[in-house]
Amino acid sequence: MFREEVRRAVASSRRALYHAAASPSVFSDANGEYIGFDDKIHHVEEGRLQYANFSGWDIYRCQVELLAMLFPKQGERYCRVAGEGMRSKAAACLSGR
Repeated sequence: MFREEVRRAVASSRRALYHAAASPSVFSDANGEYIGFDDKIHHVEEGRLQYANFSGWDIYRCQVELLAMLFPKQGERYCRVAGEGMRSKAAACLSGR
């Protein structure tokens, strides 16, 4: 009985870690270009990536904290990109897009 519980817990942990790492995904092209919420082409700084597909529910359920512990540089970038995306989306909405 105990072994089965451990096996299920390990499988569940692996599945959760996979899902946490699968999103957000890289949105910028190899040359650093990406299309913003304003439908314009933007460029990321060299050596940086633009991320997309942030899951609002998972983000608020400690996904970013987990990723920041496992991958500190990416965790910091996820937070920055999410904030930039919200500001850009708000600006696009206010301008009537």
